[in-house]
Amino acid sequence: MRDYCKRYGVIMHGLIEKKRVIMRASCKQWDCDYCGAKLARRWRACLLDNVNRMTDEASLWYFVTLTASSASRTRKATRKSVDNGMSDFLAYLDKLHSLLCLPKVEYVRVYEQHTDGSLHIHMILKTYVRVGSAYNGIEKRNPATGGYSSRKYRGRRAHVRIRDILAKAGAGYQHDISQVKNSNAGKVVGYITKYMTKELGKIKLPKNSRRIEMSQGFIGFTNWQSDNDIEWQVTDYFQHEDYARDSADGIRWYDADRKVEVTQSQFDKTGYPPENEKREGS
Repeated sequence: MRDYCKRYGVIMHGLIEKKRVIMRASCKQWDCDYCGAKLARRWRACLLDNVNRMTDEASLWYFVTLTASSASRTRKATRKSVDNGMSDFLAYLDKLHSLLCLPKVEYVRVYEQHTDGSLHIHMILKTYVRVGSAYNGIEKRNPATGGYSSRKYRGRRAHVRIRDILAKAGAGYQHDISQVKNSNAGKVVGYITKYMTKELGKIKLPKNSRRIEMSQGFIGFTNWQSDNDIEWQVTDYFQHEDYARDSADGIRWYDADRKVEVTQSQFDKTGYPPENEKREGS
């Protein structure tokens, strides 16, 4: 795998304390060898930061897998099936949280595609009620005591079969819900980012569909880290004169993609980047 996006067309550069930082513009697509791996790393770091920030003594984290109905096996049908199942599952949890005056449910979900094109959902979930595979249901938690109860609360059941919620929504009975013990943030993030690979780029979804979806409590990496203090400029390549001018002003050049300093000897007849670094199809 190259250390830059093979589809890049321009170079971004900016000055940081007497250092000209060079970054190749990237396509930011999951099906790109370079960008897909880079996106996965950035999401992993971003989600780890989010989970650490959002974890408290009463919160519980789960890894959830939801499947489509056995009657739905095409990509379009399974997407509708699992989306409906996820929506109703989260809606039930939201209502229960609201009833118990608990903070909102938070989640991040991604799709995984089988070889036959069908889809299912993987999700990390933060809740304040116990979602138990032992009972195949949901129970409320008292955040004051940390205890659980299956008693009715204000006339509503505190326990319900998850499979009933999913089946009513048209999703599959089969599901898997595993609690992440001790709020281990690294393990939580490891679960979900396992599926954040270039395979996401191969999943064909309707226009404007999100391959990765998160609740409002999560901060996406586009807002998580920014370089607003850098005034980025764009160019196709640099001439020898550009390097000589900066050198005279004591400015060093740094290739951020390769994490190395650029020297005069690295320029060829056409400047920098080298002539052999052409975008795909050029």
